[in-house]
Amino acid sequence: MDNDNGNGNGNGKMIYGLLGRKISYSLSPVMHNAAFRHFNIPAEYRIFDVEKSDLEVFYQDVISPTGNIKGFNVTVPYKMDFKEMIQMFSKHPEPLHEWAAVTGAVNTVKVEGDKLRGFNTDVQGFYDAISDIPDFDPVSARKIFIAGTGGAGRAICLFLAHMVLPSRIYVYDVVKERVESLAEDFGRYLGHMERMSEVFSGITSAGDVPSRIVECDLVINATPLGTKEGDRCPLPVDDIRDGAVVYDLVYARQTELVSRARARGLRAYNGESMLSNQAALSFNIWTDGDDDDLILTKKIMKDALMKELGRS
Repeated sequence: MDNDNGNGNGNGKMIYGLLGRKISYSLSPVMHNAAFRHFNIPAEYRIFDVEKSDLEVFYQDVISPTGNIKGFNVTVPYKMDFKEMIQMFSKHPEPLHEWAAVTGAVNTVKVEGDKLRGFNTDVQGFYDAISDIPDFDPVSARKIFIAGTGGAGRAICLFLAHMVLPSRIYVYDVVKERVESLAEDFGRYLGHMERMSEVFSGITSAGDVPSRIVECDLVINATPLGTKEGDRCPLPVDDIRDGAVVYDLVYARQTELVSRARARGLRAYNGESMLSNQAALSFNIWTDGDDDDLILTKKIMKDALMKELGRS
């Protein structure tokens, strides 16, 4: 692992962080700073809470000759906005890595002067998390249900279409335009609309959810519902079939969805593993780590996260 990635900020530290809006709750600094300490890297991970109107100013600050930000993650609501900015302004010959280009969502940026490159580590982080579920092979999930078509939801949908090759993916969002946009991307990604119509099924009415979700082997909540105490359950748990796996991307608490699913005897999981997996993948990109570094970084970050959440 390379622990000398450039100049710091005057006190010897390089700066990394999380770009988003209203994200003070994030536990990303806990994980990344634990890893920086372990590997003795002189760096600090911060929160960059930026208004949308200031995104371009943030970008210009990052690529300025005196800038000390060497990399950052991107979260709600800017994963797709920043993909467009990198495509427009970065001088990197290939500004988007494969999965950032395919999914249209950037959650990790590596900074090399005025050459920024965007990555998506959410998708591999999610896949690694569900692959670690006991007695569950993601490839066996012939039908999949995804609630939410934001940056993470659409990225996971497109990634699973490639990795799992399901017979059907149901995608639910009350915003019709977002479902239609994802359907178009899905068709372009698979190369022909005939195959898209066989696999992708968009749902915009809550009344249609029960008859679709009952068919599915894997049920995913990619909406923010559950983040706050008192949030309603995003999906009808009683209609999820026995034997299905439920994965909620919300990580900071045990959500109503996970609680109800476990009470029914279903295998249900919060998003901690996805969070720590994608963070470790980002860290490896910034530090040019190898596979052994990644394994250790995942453990360091998961341990730090669970300790912070009081679950260690």
